Amino acid sequence: MTHNVITGTTSSVMVRRTCLDRVGLFDELMSTCEDLDLFRRLARYYEFYKIDLPLVKFRIHGDNTQHNDGAMAKGWEITIRKISEDTPPDFEYYKNQAIIRNLSQIARLYKDDGRLYRFFSFCIKAVFHRHNWILRYGFWYDLARLTLRKAKMRVYECRVRNG
Repeated sequence: MTHNVITGTTSSVMVRRTCLDRVGLFDELMSTCEDLDLFRRLARYYEFYKIDLPLVKFRIHGDNTQHNDGAMAKGWEITIRKISEDTPPDFEYYKNQAIIRNLSQIARLYKDDGRLYRFFSFCIKAVFHRHNWILRYGFWYDLARLTLRKAKMRVYECRVRNG
């Protein structure tokens, strides 16, 4: 729930049909992070095992959804909502950890996508969820880098306009 422990693609995962019958299939309303949602639901009832051998090959290219920061952020937002709604009380500690980690992931995606308003809004949500997030996840470092980058862009734009 707090980390994506399955790297690669869902093609590299084998799940018994009876497990999927119990937890459900992919959420078709999610265009990204649907694999994380499925694995989170499976982890509630089942243990995961890994085979440390390459079983599939997959190609990464510029059009992969994982390179679309805005779409990925939207998927993480849905994931947070689902974690908030259906995590059992026994996992409350992990639920809070997962929410903070996902909020920070969303903030970084929006920062990388250049959407400052969304970046700040998710930083603030994370701070109000758990105030120590500021120190743990480098909020001030990201904020300073973003501010400097924006200032450099403004200087460059002024130079271009003024010739």
